[in-house]
Amino acid sequence: PGAGGAGGGARSSPSLSPALATLICSLAAELLECWEKLPGAEVGSPGARACDMLHELLALVLCVLESEDLPTSHTAAPFLLAYLNRLRRVGLSGDGLGAHRGALRRTLLALTKCVCYPETYAFDDPDEAEEEFQAYRRDLATLFKAVARVDRDGTLSFTYELVQSTADRAAATLSEGSGSASLPFAHAEAALFLLYQLGEGLPEAAFRMEDSYFARMLVVVAHSRLSAYPHRAVQLLYFELLVRYSRFYQARPAYVGPALQALCDGRGLGNADAEVRGRVCYLLLRFVKAMCLPSAPAAAAAAADADVGAGTPTAKDELARYCETILMAMEPLLRAEPVREEPAVQPGEVQQATGPARKGMAAEHHPPAAAAANGGGTPPLQVTESEQLNLYETAGVILGGGLAPTEAAGRLLLLLLAPLNDRLARLHATQLARRGVTASQQQQQQQQDVRRPGRQASEGMSDWSADSSAELEDAAAAAHAVSALGTLSKGFTHASAREVAPLFASSLEAALQTAVAFPSSSELRGRVLMLLHRMVECLGEGSLAYLSSALPALLRDARGTELHEVVTLVNQVVAKFKARAHGLMVDLLPVVTTSLFESLGQGPLPGAMPPGTPVSESERERILLLRYYLSCIHGLVHNSLEEVLLAPSNQAGLDSLLGVMLKGCVDAPDPAMQKQCVSVLHRLVDHWAKGEPDCDSAAVPNGATKADGATRIPGFDEYALSHVAPALLRALLHPYLDTKDASAMGLLEALAAAQQALYGALGARYTGYLLENALPAVGCPPDLANPYIQHVASGTPNQRPVAFRDFLRTFVERFHASSRQG
Repeated sequence: PGAGGAGGGARSSPSLSPALATLICSLAAELLECWEKLPGAEVGSPGARACDMLHELLALVLCVLESEDLPTSHTAAPFLLAYLNRLRRVGLSGDGLGAHRGALRRTLLALTKCVCYPETYAFDDPDEAEEEFQAYRRDLATLFKAVARVDRDGTLSFTYELVQSTADRAAATLSEGSGSASLPFAHAEAALFLLYQLGEGLPEAAFRMEDSYFARMLVVVAHSRLSAYPHRAVQLLYFELLVRYSRFYQARPAYVGPALQALCDGRGLGNADAEVRGRVCYLLLRFVKAMCLPSAPAAAAAAADADVGAGTPTAKDELARYCETILMAMEPLLRAEPVREEPAVQPGEVQQATGPARKGMAAEHHPPAAAAANGGGTPPLQVTESEQLNLYETAGVILGGGLAPTEAAGRLLLLLLAPLNDRLARLHATQLARRGVTASQQQQQQQQDVRRPGRQASEGMSDWSADSSAELEDAAAAAHAVSALGTLSKGFTHASAREVAPLFASSLEAALQTAVAFPSSSELRGRVLMLLHRMVECLGEGSLAYLSSALPALLRDARGTELHEVVTLVNQVVAKFKARAHGLMVDLLPVVTTSLFESLGQGPLPGAMPPGTPVSESERERILLLRYYLSCIHGLVHNSLEEVLLAPSNQAGLDSLLGVMLKGCVDAPDPAMQKQCVSVLHRLVDHWAKGEPDCDSAAVPNGATKADGATRIPGFDEYALSHVAPALLRALLHPYLDTKDASAMGLLEALAAAQQALYGALGARYTGYLLENALPAVGCPPDLANPYIQHVASGTPNQRPVAFRDFLRTFVERFHASSRQG
């Protein structure tokens, strides 16, 4: 029979008992071993005779494979895989396959029959039987790909015939209006399933060459009516193929439009089947992203396909033509209230209906695709939250990528933002009414929170902690809306968002107002932080005004991971805006510091411990909080914001900050944190201890003066000599410093650079301190002290002190060795 018959036939093998099937496959395995081990390949040799006997037995093995009993059928899989691997090992391929080619063809026919879904398969209520069949199908797919690796051309030819026959039967079936009687869904799905399995490791040329079976098969599928076939399994695989073989559409842009139409009309986003509709939400995102990627010129495709004329635009150009169609198709789903459920699906398999969110979502389980487009009398379509986020991300890729006309971009973005703004406004108003608070009262409370750092700032809101179930649901809905805003903005850069910045700013303001109304929702706070990250990129400096009011409120109830997210956001702002963030950081630093140290609690700061000492979970959390604080200060001083520490609001905490840095450079829990502290002290010495006061320089707080672009602090040179210099030496000689640890080398280099910076600021005072006090006090012999001083004085600006670092390694090793001997 031909390939088309393979797809249309049902299993008709004689009934085989499991014992007989095991016997047949065991005998075949023995013959395979004989063929592998016996000598001779010529006719009549022992090896050739074993091969001939194996071919005679192979028909029975395929009967076992085609058995309707899955455990019996599965018995044949190990032998067939071993047989195919044997063919690969001996290097048989193409014309060299000889008699094996017929065996491979029969194997493909058997596999095509076996992958068909049984009539009893329960798509809507799967249980163990369905899971067993899916596992069985995965093994069959492995066998199919093994055949393809042995006989690539034969498998492609077979699959092409199968796909062509299936497409012809689908056209006849749907044209005659005979439903699925002429082409059972299992046969249509099997053809697409095998085509899907062939896609691993294909070269780019496979999609463009004129005689490529793959390109021809995909052209057949593109021209077919399989996307309108009235069954979920067929529709899902059709759309999976669009994404799996997106390179075909990149190379042949003429097919992009029809593919997008299928994704967006009643066959895809408008499909009445919730499983298909939900999966298309994700696949549309994948397809749009793929069409935006740079692709090879379409000239080769134009020469290979008459449907693609000269001067054909690129796939991205075709996508741009359909951008408004895509966004309008999304709009009903974006306005719908999403269902809180995130089902997963494996590519190439049917997505099962699982979980309460999926039950009852579809108008029909397997509706005709055309019927899905009719809006009259049908209930509104629903999507889950994750599916809706996929749609928002798709929209962001289209609008942020400049695919929409400039004059239409603002209108289309407003169409997407309006449902989110409305939802946030409704939730905000509902919550204020629930709590008996007016909008003006909430605004006054926010202003007080900004002025008063710490969690005690929101005493007026403290009674909001006991949320009802309705409040929790509303907070979750608000979190999703804010997440949708952030997801939509992912496609935009500062340049692409410039024209629509007021729209994003308005949505950000709505999100922040709603977040304040739900102060105990950690999920909502996390989503707002994600949105703020995105708005820093989209709005640029325009985001600073929102950050100054938002971050204190977010820090009020933040714990653990949330504090990390806040510090990460602060570091992003500092690194991006540098001196332009000065005003924000002056106000924000006391709030961040108070929140972190309140979470750290009472007691000494975490310090270094002997190697191998177990660390409790609570202590590990305190170490993380200290790490967040150090990264925040490190970000400030390395982005030219040292003067933030000198602002009047921060001067009271400056001594404490310096104390943390001094302790950390000696006794931080790990070398990376020590290195951060040393680097901060290095930077402060560079800026606050160098140079002579300049009477004409602009005055800065606390009597400091500007000199050579740095802020010189009177008396800080003495502080550096009396506090920083001893701390650097104690860090170098700490008993837990392991010079064999790779991370210790970074610390040694930071210590070397800091000491050279001290010499640059203090000159002979520092070397005199080392020679006369510090080095003799630790028992350093003269043969080490003299080169130590030479290295300290040999620093070169903007050059790594590699030689000094290596010397310090030797110095530490000798010091520890002498300490052990003493």
